[in-house]
Amino acid sequence: LQVQQALPKKWVATVGYQGSSSHDLLRIKNLIYFYPKPSTEIDNVYSFTPDTEANFNALLAQLQHQFSNGLAINLNYTYSKSIDDVSAEGPGFTTNQTYPIDLATERGPSDFDATHNVSAYGLWNIPIFRDRSGFLGKTLGGWQINGVFEFHTGFPWTPVADNICPVLGASTLCPLRPIGYNGGAGDKHNTEAFLPPPPNMSTNPNGNFPNPSTTYFKLQESGTSPDFPGIGRNVFRGPRYSDIDFSFVKEFGLPNTSFMGEGANLQFRANFFNAFNKLNLAPFTFGSNSTIISYGPETNPTPNSLFGTATTGLAGRVVELEARFVF
Repeated sequence: LQVQQALPKKWVATVGYQGSSSHDLLRIKNLIYFYPKPSTEIDNVYSFTPDTEANFNALLAQLQHQFSNGLAINLNYTYSKSIDDVSAEGPGFTTNQTYPIDLATERGPSDFDATHNVSAYGLWNIPIFRDRSGFLGKTLGGWQINGVFEFHTGFPWTPVADNICPVLGASTLCPLRPIGYNGGAGDKHNTEAFLPPPPNMSTNPNGNFPNPSTTYFKLQESGTSPDFPGIGRNVFRGPRYSDIDFSFVKEFGLPNTSFMGEGANLQFRANFFNAFNKLNLAPFTFGSNSTIISYGPETNPTPNSLFGTATTGLAGRVVELEARFVF
């Protein structure tokens, strides 16, 4: 649902709502956690179970303007929330649930949920000989500059530990969410907060977890079955993302012939992705070094020095040169 309003000076504003509600979605449930092992020759038993739900709600806002000198700009903002029980289908480690016997404990922000999303782009047809149709217009005109800015807040992630793997059904369950949160973690989302610890230091003093990771959580210590999770799924947020891309285009008009037609031209384009070579860190994945609180042994778990930090970065500056014949 959208409402659009014309504003003074040829600006146009759009505000809207987008939402969805999904029910009885499939998840793959490993029955080995729910029943005794049926045979020594059978390991995992997967069942398609239509019992998960998801919903998405978003406020959409857009501001756009077309200038008389060939410049057009468009600004977009989305404030949204996506919630589900599991964000991907299929058997595999990344889709494992940390307490599968109670689906309600898995409900939380989607793995791809980003609360704030901002994008802006501009296009400028440079008015150098733009309106000339002769030789000068075709050779010296046809310049265009494009720019795109993208920003979104960090994706959610779940702290887990594997210092103990208790028995559930006919198998062991690892990794597990902690059974309690002691508080004290920071809420920074800038790049510096998620960098690995400096040399000769066990933690990042500027990060969200400046103390050993085990001081922030209460971990399961013993027992033959897993304790109830003390924190929800995807309760923390990872590094935010921002990026600026540019492209420069030069178009050469070609003579009008019966083969090529009237609008034939040659286009030369230079694209600059992440033009300023900004460091963007990769999102955290389930059970990775970024999310593991500690490792064994059971009675004295060792804090993970990489907990709460990113281990890889996304692509740096990429330059792409392109030539195109249009007829």
